[in-house]
Amino acid sequence: MRTGLTLTTALVTAAFCSSAVLAEGFPEKPVTYVVTFPAGGDVDVVVRGMQPHLEEALGQRVVVRNVGGAGGTIGAAEGAAADPDGYTLTMLAVGPASLQPHLRDLPYHIDSWEFVCRVPNSPTIALVAPDSDIDTYEELKAKALEGGMLYASPGPGSMPNIAASALGNAMGADLKNVPFQGGPEMAKAVLGGVVTFFTGEATSVENFGLKPVLVLSGERLATMPDVPSTADVGLDLELSIWYGILAPKGTPADVVQTLSDACGEAISNTSFQEFATKAKLALAYQPTAEFAEFAKQNYKQMGDLLADVGMKK
Repeated sequence: MRTGLTLTTALVTAAFCSSAVLAEGFPEKPVTYVVTFPAGGDVDVVVRGMQPHLEEALGQRVVVRNVGGAGGTIGAAEGAAADPDGYTLTMLAVGPASLQPHLRDLPYHIDSWEFVCRVPNSPTIALVAPDSDIDTYEELKAKALEGGMLYASPGPGSMPNIAASALGNAMGADLKNVPFQGGPEMAKAVLGGVVTFFTGEATSVENFGLKPVLVLSGERLATMPDVPSTADVGLDLELSIWYGILAPKGTPADVVQTLSDACGEAISNTSFQEFATKAKLALAYQPTAEFAEFAKQNYKQMGDLLADVGMKK
């Protein structure tokens, strides 16, 4: 599942974007970015970090609207139904994009979008409270096997839900899902002892002070070299969270290209790079064509995964 451009390649690509000619007459007014999760979560933090640089690249104000709920599908449905003129975009994550349409009938699917750019592609990480007596995967597994362990997620079919469920299956443990609206509420539940853990991104370590126990990837993260990967503990389990900017189907190709170029400029900005490093954000930029190919392949992979665990509708 490790698909995409390297950051070095992305920066080279983005360097060419700065001289791109904007689509004729676009944009002539502010551009709204619908974030499908509540304020303060990983997706929201990233788009707000990009916001001033997107404004600079587009020459217009960027408005961020949080439309959370139902695992991100409420905001996704609103974004997909917007006028295809480039003025309403959606910052969408893997859950509502690639997982939820396989689980229930929704007013959108993978073909409802034009793909502007991918921003990160981050391995999921099992996260516990900083004062938890769980410090290792072995300790997490031992406690899980005692039975009744609770974990947080944004709801059934979200990547944190799927990742935690898959981890529980790999451990041979029956874990219980407790749904919340998004990252801040999930972190609060972990910190308050309501649940034991959730699977999130490395940004949650910085944002909420959580303790990483296991990276659900074949390799350790360079930013967390002491945290074992699933390969280190003998598990064949790799699940990542990506998110990117999408436009409604039918948005003109030149407008999509302009937005993709602006995304590349924002990501390559030195200030944003510093922000991403501090937040431990795993940047994996892809411009429009590459992102479209990746997203459609990922959609199929997630459908196969859900079928394997018996969750596909």
